[in-house]
Amino acid sequence: MKTRLLLLLLPLLATTLTFPVVGEEESRTWTNHEGKTITAALVSLSGDQVSLRLENGNVVPVPATTLSKVDQDYLRQWVDSKKAMADAKGTDDPEILPYSGPPPATEWPRTFSAEGDADPIVVKEDAEAKEFIYETEHYEFVCDSKFSTNLVKEFSRIFEATYELNCHLPLDLKPRPERLRKKFLARIFTSREDYMSNGGMAGSAGVYSSGKKALMLPLESLGVKMVGSRVSIDYSAQDYRTLIHEITHQMMTHWLGPLPTWYTEGSAEYVELAEYSRGKFSFLRHDDNLQGHLARWGGGEFPMVPVERLMTISPREWSEAVASDDTNYNYPSALILTYFFYHLDGDGDGTHMIAFLRGIEKLERPSDEDVNALIKEHLLRTRDYATLGDEVAKAMRKLGIKIAFPDS
Repeated sequence: MKTRLLLLLLPLLATTLTFPVVGEEESRTWTNHEGKTITAALVSLSGDQVSLRLENGNVVPVPATTLSKVDQDYLRQWVDSKKAMADAKGTDDPEILPYSGPPPATEWPRTFSAEGDADPIVVKEDAEAKEFIYETEHYEFVCDSKFSTNLVKEFSRIFEATYELNCHLPLDLKPRPERLRKKFLARIFTSREDYMSNGGMAGSAGVYSSGKKALMLPLESLGVKMVGSRVSIDYSAQDYRTLIHEITHQMMTHWLGPLPTWYTEGSAEYVELAEYSRGKFSFLRHDDNLQGHLARWGGGEFPMVPVERLMTISPREWSEAVASDDTNYNYPSALILTYFFYHLDGDGDGTHMIAFLRGIEKLERPSDEDVNALIKEHLLRTRDYATLGDEVAKAMRKLGIKIAFPDS
């Protein structure tokens, strides 16, 4: 199984911002380094100080550094979701650029060719500081080695093409850079050791840092390699599927807070599934590619995560499942469900998923209750989870894919 690019959230103690709770957070069990526990609801986070409301109503301050790793991970995810929800409010925030890309297509594409400008310009080349900056229309690439403009054009095409494709899909995602940025940022490290020392994860092909607002990548992830002191294209290593997956996540950064986890992953898996070559995507064999993709998890029936479990899983539960089991079925299950809502549900044109996204856009500060209500209205509709699971299995059988729900 491929190693994914991992999401590196804003380090908890690096933030000086205050994040108050909008509405009432549910109580949970908090544990300190000594193993002592309390049940309390999160009130706010300011710097490294957490305010918790006890069951008796008293609010107590707790230094984040005294909490367990699980609790600190929870806080990182919570901060990231609040930042993403703030980004999702729209273009009224002067720190967020308005969307200026092309309008979405009215139908799902069968093929797509990027038309934008992928020709890079040299912004800075400082050999002494080992800082080389190149820009394309929507991306800024900060590198520690000098690249020729032809080489930058070769690997930047995948970034620009993935951006254009996500603009073109009838989902109307309106991709735009993170707050305070004019372009999406990718930081590229020649050696894996430098990549690791700058926050890279062992065995990963890259890391997305919300704190640095950047994709951080080792050179090898871009289909290029060092030949002596020169950087050269490595055509044998040009498998961009995982990179496309994570670029899509970055394109959707302002959606990541309110969207359910299964869909943020499933939508990236969907784009990754398309066949890509030199700025062109093909969906002509998407059904066959889905079948072949699922075959990697073994022949026969695919053991899909039960629909209710999949659609209600929290970001924390998802991360824990991925960390504890390298062969977990969350990603392909999310892909199946996303594929169903795009092409097999209702009239097969994605109408209900698109209506779900438009519903989220209308909410100023979408809560879990708001999102769940929209899921019920647009995705479940008159069905319960069991009925939806049966419909998914039936639709997959028509594509020659057999699935079962072993835990249901």
